[in-house]
Amino acid sequence: MHFIKLATPTTDKNRFKKIIKNSSGFIYYISITGITGANYKSNTKLETEIKILKKLTKLPIAVGFGIKNKKDVKKLSKKADAIVVGSSIIKKIEEAQKKKYNKIKLINYVLSYIKKLSSAL
Repeated sequence: MHFIKLATPTTDKNRFKKIIKNSSGFIYYISITGITGANYKSNTKLETEIKILKKLTKLPIAVGFGIKNKKDVKKLSKKADAIVVGSSIIKKIEEAQKKKYNKIKLINYVLSYIKKLSSAL
């Protein structure tokens, strides 16, 4: 079992060092301030902070929060070691449930979305 620590856009370099010291598995970088499900907006601060983290640790850097489309995945995959998609997958599940899809159709609907996102890698 790993202890996954979170870093955010408001985390300073000294805090990064503390986070890394007590982490294992990977570092989860939250790409936005705000709540899960908000939109990811590409920014140079995020790219700079991923570079800083990579200089401080050999652990993989996973980026999540606000990632909803192939464009987001493509952009982030050039910098991060892993992309985390959560809320937009939950929304696809909710859409399928509203459409009264049976379990197999729901799974295929969600897998189709995941494959679409993955095609950007």
